[in-house]
Amino acid sequence: MEWNNGDGTGGICTGTLIGRDSVLTNAHCLLDRKTKQPRKATMRFRPNLRDGRSPDTATVNVAVSIYGQGYTKGNPADDWAILKIDRPLGDNYGYLGWRRLNLTDDKVLGKTINQVRLAGYSGDFPDPNNGGQTAGVHAGCNILGTPTQGRLKGLLFHQCDSMGGASGSPMFALFNDGIYYIVGLHSGWYELDTRSIPPAQRQACKVFDDQEKLVDVEACVNRGVQVSRWSAQAEALRKGGATKAGN
Repeated sequence: MEWNNGDGTGGICTGTLIGRDSVLTNAHCLLDRKTKQPRKATMRFRPNLRDGRSPDTATVNVAVSIYGQGYTKGNPADDWAILKIDRPLGDNYGYLGWRRLNLTDDKVLGKTINQVRLAGYSGDFPDPNNGGQTAGVHAGCNILGTPTQGRLKGLLFHQCDSMGGASGSPMFALFNDGIYYIVGLHSGWYELDTRSIPPAQRQACKVFDDQEKLVDVEACVNRGVQVSRWSAQAEALRKGGATKAGN
């Protein structure tokens, strides 16, 4: 998924077909950083992009998109958006369903160990000079847990590999019925308080800051949005309507 501001600037994110004409991504991919309103830029969804080429291109109509309203108020658990595209590409390419998991249940969390996959258009894959042109997949990664209170409730933390451009990537797993379902929506990273983490256990990261500059962070963890934050809206949109977005 890409946008062009008309002045030579723009950006990319990852989007996933979750219906005939519905695409799941992050709110921060849809909204202007300053105004917190949908970008006035031209947006395109390019399915099955490989080496920068796609067999189809569909224009995303941001006027009919829905997103987590709480994100504009600083709630990272509402960093989700569902876009309506101008053609039912899901009829040709298929689309993913989703499953809501109780990630506060240790037994449920245990069943996801080494079973999660993340697919997205990271800016450093296959190499930094040609990033974001072909999707990469991290298979066998893990959901680490989920906050149960405060403003982070509704997030999940994970260790699936990602980089700028992978925002909006689906985290999915194979279930007993032989079908892959989305179990989370990658949304970025979260900086950890190093005072509570022994140096040997810290994971340093290279991340993009608010000015989209690559910076080093001493300790961080990848974050995502739980399915429960957006599943009701996605189901309503599939049926031709929409419920009020999260707040």
